[in-house]
Amino acid sequence: MAVALLKAPTAVNADLMRVEEIHIKLKDGYDEIKIDKVQEGDAAFVKFCESH
Repeated sequence: MAVALLKAPTAVNADLMRVEEIHIKLKDGYDEIKIDKVQEGDAAFVKFCESH
């Protein structure tokens, strides 16, 4: 049985990033957590499902 995985967009594909780029994206994410710019996973999923 063949299994196909979705391809990640280049902007978030860690396989194609330099180490510095990964560190920057992680830092940006941590900064968003610090200022409470996050969503609960279940609420984000419901919102996504409603818009797709």
